[in-house]
Amino acid sequence: MSGYEKLLAPIQIGTHTWKNRIAKGPSSTLFWGPDQFCNDRVIGTFEAIAKGGAGAVILGACISDDPAMLICKDGTSGFTVSDYPFGGLYDDKFIPGMAKLADAIHSHGCEIIAQIFQNGSALKTEGGSWGPSDIPEAELPSPVPYCFPVRGVSLEEIEAFKARYIDAAERAKKAGLDGVEVHAANGYFIMSFTSRIWNKRNDEYGCQTLENRTRLACELIAGIKERCGEDFIVGVRMNGQEFGHPLATTMEESAEFAKLYERAGADYISVTGYGYGDCPFQYADDYWMYPKADPDMQPYLPRLEGSGLLVPLAANVKAAGVQVPVFGIGSLTPEKAEAAIGAGDMDLALFARGLWADPDMANKLAAGHPEDVRRCNHCATCDAEHPGVVKRCRVNPAFGRERELEAKLAEKKKRVLVVGGGAAGLEAARVAAERGHEVTLAEKESMLALELKLATMVKGTTCEDVPALITWLETQAAKTPGLTIKTKTEVTPDYVRKMAPDVVIVATGGEYGTPAVPGIEGKNVSTVPQLTKMAKTPLKI
Repeated sequence: MSGYEKLLAPIQIGTHTWKNRIAKGPSSTLFWGPDQFCNDRVIGTFEAIAKGGAGAVILGACISDDPAMLICKDGTSGFTVSDYPFGGLYDDKFIPGMAKLADAIHSHGCEIIAQIFQNGSALKTEGGSWGPSDIPEAELPSPVPYCFPVRGVSLEEIEAFKARYIDAAERAKKAGLDGVEVHAANGYFIMSFTSRIWNKRNDEYGCQTLENRTRLACELIAGIKERCGEDFIVGVRMNGQEFGHPLATTMEESAEFAKLYERAGADYISVTGYGYGDCPFQYADDYWMYPKADPDMQPYLPRLEGSGLLVPLAANVKAAGVQVPVFGIGSLTPEKAEAAIGAGDMDLALFARGLWADPDMANKLAAGHPEDVRRCNHCATCDAEHPGVVKRCRVNPAFGRERELEAKLAEKKKRVLVVGGGAAGLEAARVAAERGHEVTLAEKESMLALELKLATMVKGTTCEDVPALITWLETQAAKTPGLTIKTKTEVTPDYVRKMAPDVVIVATGGEYGTPAVPGIEGKNVSTVPQLTKMAKTPLKI
């Protein structure tokens, strides 16, 4: 028994059976090549998750609109047409690359879904960002650059958009993907029709009824089903609740939306949430409580003691009587996901950054080794979404370079000395030993990961989960064959000469700079080295 029987049980999605209830959530890697083509980096990233045992991969943010229609000609969109960093489905030229990706995913018994989205107010667009109604900057629910002024689209533009969208879904099918997800969530175009914040229309797509608010999404679901057939999965992603605005969509409204999506033909309902305000949490629910929750979010603080901010939204949709599978998300751990599925709060768990942190999560759980799962720290390192800035992961150096940094057995075994038992030293020692080398790690203090433990003291654990990284590093160091740990061991030139290793890795950390700002010498200011020195004794306790 693994202890994760619910999470590892198969699930029926439409006419398909997924081997477990662990799926890659549709967060965007931004790894797509120039002009939105699939490339080896995208394939390597998602194949690692498939190989790691996930039941399905949902590609975040594939596009049905040519960026040339959207990107501002004066360069103020933040992207060029070429470097717009999402997966293309707006032309047949993308089918071969997507087919190569689908083949790689399928080779590991995993299915693949393409989420199709349109930015709406999230992208500064030539002629005005797209939405149901005109919204000037003064009336935006969040300030620029979180969203941009919107122009209301015409009925003719809605019809043209639907045609492009359904064509994109058909291309996904031609490429061999198993289905698509209609992205009617977060702050994007399709969602904006469901929200009273954005939708001021008076026609059949207006806010007069729940049916009108969901009409666009329902027409897309039904249109794709008609074009691609019943065996092609069509899911929908929706906001189970909006936060931070008096006209925000309520949980009661969202439950009714879900019923309408199911009636339109959706094979699953994926439930998330979205926040507005001066500093909105948007699509990431990790940081809204730090350093202090905004007044409108304070009533939701008790959710942190349970399953988190977003799982209750999926539970609400389940409780409304929806019969198709309901997907949940929101800073999930395997333990929270197992409990939520067991309680009937959701049917499948979406791990977005959790599977970036450890693409092998599912296999490790199935093998009965949850201690080996490298946990997401919710540190926001991967939340960079700017041209030229490559997403990284604090805990998984191989993220986005899975093929390049795959730990293969070395051709020649060597004796390796790693100097320093912090995060870098522990990781270097683990990987070297995993490659078959004989490794000794020497740390002059009596404990490992001293400064990570200091970081935990300073930051706490409400937002970032640094202790999860400490535990993982120490656990792996203790159980990795070929790795010897020596604390209270200062490495000197004589020590190295006596040991005579083939390789020395110096991982003693960098020097922290001190900014030249007024008051930096004051008694109320402490530098990292000073804090480390003061914290040594309590950390040992």
